[in-house]
Amino acid sequence: THLPVFLEPQPELHTDERIVGGAFSGSAVTVDEHDNPVAGNEANAIRLYLTRHLETRGDESSVTEYQTTCLCEDGVHVRVESPVALRANDDFGYDFRDPKVECGMGGEALDPDRAYMVTATNLPVSEFGADAADSAVPGISTQNTGGWFTYSPQGKPGVDQPNNATVPAMTLFSAKKPLKRNVTWRYEGPVLADFGHQIARTYECPDLFQVDGVTVAVGALMHYRDKQGRFQQVRWYAGDLVNTDNGPKLDVKASDWCDFGTGYYATQSFVDDNGRRIVFGWFTDFPEMRVEQPCLANGMMSLPRELHVRDGRLYSKPVSEVYRELLGERLAVYGDGGDMVVTAPGNAYYANVHLADDADAIMVLAKGVNPQDGRPTELLLQRTDGVTRLVAKGTAVEDVDFDSGITDVRQVEVFFDRNVVEVFLNGGQTAGSMLFQGADGDGELRIASSGKIDAVDARALNGIWR
Repeated sequence: THLPVFLEPQPELHTDERIVGGAFSGSAVTVDEHDNPVAGNEANAIRLYLTRHLETRGDESSVTEYQTTCLCEDGVHVRVESPVALRANDDFGYDFRDPKVECGMGGEALDPDRAYMVTATNLPVSEFGADAADSAVPGISTQNTGGWFTYSPQGKPGVDQPNNATVPAMTLFSAKKPLKRNVTWRYEGPVLADFGHQIARTYECPDLFQVDGVTVAVGALMHYRDKQGRFQQVRWYAGDLVNTDNGPKLDVKASDWCDFGTGYYATQSFVDDNGRRIVFGWFTDFPEMRVEQPCLANGMMSLPRELHVRDGRLYSKPVSEVYRELLGERLAVYGDGGDMVVTAPGNAYYANVHLADDADAIMVLAKGVNPQDGRPTELLLQRTDGVTRLVAKGTAVEDVDFDSGITDVRQVEVFFDRNVVEVFLNGGQTAGSMLFQGADGDGELRIASSGKIDAVDARALNGIWR
């Protein structure tokens, strides 16, 4: 069983300005007493994989990142940590991180007796063919979203300069099972390089897995804003894993953003006991909405989403347990035709809206006050001329175009929980989410459509403390 791991960096250790950093994110494999990967209910231990980071403060050329493993038998304590994958050659970028290990992938390009680890880095453009940016060969993605390189969520074009000599890449390693701590991990080469977003620095939290017979790669493009102004979005690539003279490559058939909002980041996925591929993400505060207070949980994670590939596209929708456990009593819906309103106790609600046509519509999901400057804020989902998008008025991202990227939206599901929204369109064809600080007390959902609304089902959200 592949498990996601979020590992917070350990406190920095300083020796003559030498920084020994902790882990970024990693993964884990449940194993038996012989280190063979097994289902969780058959496991004796968990084998963890993580990244170590070394650097001399202020000298990026001194950075060393490598992958390590350790064994955990009780869920708390770990045994000795052992390096398993170093930079394969001098061409590897200083970024070399976030190992994700899969033990059950199949296909002609893979050996069923081996486990596979994907990591993030960047590689020299010169390592690829001269026509890589314009080709559709396996291992290359060329779809471009017209953005720019920047270090800041609000960074403007042309201010920060990219490294045009490198390309963000996911690199593949493999090891023969069982997964002993001293097993040799062999470098298989880059499985994916994104020349459409070549100016991005690298990926963060890469992932490579198979679902519904399709191989999917996922990763956040670091230091990149697309032409709509969204920063460091998580991108998916779907296709076939094929064998080449230079190792397994992902032959990309389609690619898009995992979430059309902002801040859905650092995604981690795993397969549960029922074979579902489940992913969740960490919300970064690009809208500048969070108000940190003592003794409160100031972090925020997404709802767990089940992944599927349909018609070549990656779908994501909350797992069934969300609907079973989180949805509470039915809320009254007032109005008819194209204008409806719902009052949400505690400003937390779920709404399932079915639209009959492509007519223009506006859903006021929440209102609040900007905690940074006191301005009134408003969170909208609106459709104009067939385009459905999120709008966050009065926030740091009010000028960003959160276009969903799909047409013919007939179903809208909204989860709003006081300070975060997650929207799912057409049964998970795409999703959009972001942090938004709603007003205290009861909230309100307002829908105004120039067309017909077939149905609105609204529910309160249950709290976890019950």
